[in-house]
Amino acid sequence: MDNRNYKDLTSKYNEAMLQIGRLSNLWSRDHEAYLNGNFGLMCSILDRIWIELSADAKRKNPKYFETMNKINNEINISYNEIIKTQHELASLNSSYNRESDTALKMKFHQAKMKYVNSIGKKEIFLKDLQQEIGKGSSYKDRSEDSIL
Repeated sequence: MDNRNYKDLTSKYNEAMLQIGRLSNLWSRDHEAYLNGNFGLMCSILDRIWIELSADAKRKNPKYFETMNKINNEINISYNEIIKTQHELASLNSSYNRESDTALKMKFHQAKMKYVNSIGKKEIFLKDLQQEIGKGSSYKDRSEDSIL
């Protein structure tokens, strides 16, 4: 090859377009997982979306990592509460007590709702982040319309 500096060259392949395609595919899979109630798969897909966006997020504002860590901690805490309550329900089945059973079922339902809401918060954060770093929707300025 000649003596041109690689920094002065433009890639023949635009990674941003490939990334937007991957993101679109991941968002479709995320939506499908939600509709099927597969929240564990949703978390995995959202983690992959974060991986796709994280380098741009870091350049834009390192505080995005703090926000993502806070949301992930919230998800982990609520998931652990679900597991703990499931174990309590399983041990209760051996010594059935209607009042305890109802209270634990309510506790399980609340933990699950907290978990689902935390996942939703992560999803909204990632959608907003994607938009903010320029890999989301593009809006046309009406002033750019030609008058014919």
